Amino acid sequence: IDLTNLPPSMYILDVAMDKPTLKGDLEGSFDLRQLPPKIAMIAAQQNNLSGELHLNGLPRTLIFLLLDKNNFSGSLVLNNLPTAMRKLSLSNNAFTGSLDLTHFPVGFEELLLFGNQLSGE
Repeated sequence: IDLTNLPPSMYILDVAMDKPTLKGDLEGSFDLRQLPPKIAMIAAQQNNLSGELHLNGLPRTLIFLLLDKNNFSGSLVLNNLPTAMRKLSLSNNAFTGSLDLTHFPVGFEELLLFGNQLSGE
């Protein structure tokens, strides 16, 4: 999915398919580093998004990243999240490996990772 054509002023991207009348038809992978620089929220739950998810280089304004119930895979590196981030929801995907849970932004509130194959302390 090409995110480079989104307007630079875009603040919210909501393509979640969690409404009863909608079905998750959005599929493929996308590079989160291509997001508009002022984006604050991405909601793309219950789609068929896949591939590895690179969380480094996210826009510093990103507050909410909601990508649960997709098909993302690979390992997760959580030690360089944007300072504005408050919620990261990646549950019910196919992430694997161990996690370093020692570096979160000040004010970070909610981390949802259940339904994956992760380990960590």
